[in-house]
Amino acid sequence: MHSMPIARLGISNDHEAVTAEEALERVRRGMYVLIREGTAAKDLEALLPAVTPANARRFAFATDDRHLDHLVKEGSIDGSIRKAVRLGMSELQAIQLATLNAAEAFGLKEKGAITPGCEATFLLVSDLTDFVVDSVYVKGELQAEKGQLVKPVRNSVLAPQHLLKSMNMAPISLADLRLSASEDKEATIISVTPGSIITKSISEQIRVEHGCFQASAERNQLKLVVAERHNKLGHIGLGIVKGIPIKSGAIVSTVSHDSHNVIACGTDDHSLLAAIHHVEKMDGGMAVVKEGKIVASLSLDLAGLMSTKPYNLVQKEIQELEAALHEVGFSEEWDPFLTLAFLALPVIPSLKLTDTGLFDVTNFTHISLQS
Repeated sequence: MHSMPIARLGISNDHEAVTAEEALERVRRGMYVLIREGTAAKDLEALLPAVTPANARRFAFATDDRHLDHLVKEGSIDGSIRKAVRLGMSELQAIQLATLNAAEAFGLKEKGAITPGCEATFLLVSDLTDFVVDSVYVKGELQAEKGQLVKPVRNSVLAPQHLLKSMNMAPISLADLRLSASEDKEATIISVTPGSIITKSISEQIRVEHGCFQASAERNQLKLVVAERHNKLGHIGLGIVKGIPIKSGAIVSTVSHDSHNVIACGTDDHSLLAAIHHVEKMDGGMAVVKEGKIVASLSLDLAGLMSTKPYNLVQKEIQELEAALHEVGFSEEWDPFLTLAFLALPVIPSLKLTDTGLFDVTNFTHISLQS
């Protein structure tokens, strides 16, 4: 994405730079670069060479889709500080990106520094390199110490009922999952890269039986499904994804940017259908399915995006999901659910799948599976 047009429109910051060259282009236009380090998209190591003592004030840290288990194990912005220091940035420079720079970038004049006129929200740390947080103060009051809350951050509130019933799908059957294809033509396939939300558009031969595409674990060609879940429109987009090495079954999620429809990929239609029906029944979430049976699931009953359970119970369900992934043959270190979540986002190059079909982001138009 070229930065000049968006800078002219008054957009002052961007978190989509994935190379040092892209980051420098934005800085030269007077923009702030938010260095993204999430669960699916990890850009800190690639962007760090762009940061120098002369331009460092135009950089800040960002997360963008960081899963609960990674928040618990690695932290949030504090995790970015630790990683930046490991990669060679000075401790004080890293802290500046995380605090003062971020406050200035967003015009938060009362935050970002310990000075007269700023609110007394700060951390006390015992080690700058490992950034070990001893205590947290919010507006001058001790909020947490030694990893434990001293007082509640805020009062609990009940979720509105309409957000707890967000699955409004039209009926879906096995027939709806048939992807018509010709065996004498190559198919346009979404190719994913771990650690990046950018996809490639590739063409490959596919397996076809009775006029329909057949997923192949051997070729790492899985069927991808995006089903509309908000207004019973009955829209179902079908495609092929390569790069999520599942050997059997299916995975499914209702976290699917930015429309957050149901998205699933798998090796057989029975598992795909069982996965879709399961998240519909539990009012949103994620699941792993093998041979049509649910192996593990995570309930996201709040709009299909968040859980109303305590974090420790959610973390337990996430761990069960991770264990279930091994049962369907997924043995990678990265999170396939976060990768899956971005495959329906039709503003990130180069090929995505929406509930209305394959979308060529570069040319900004829908395309067919086979030309």
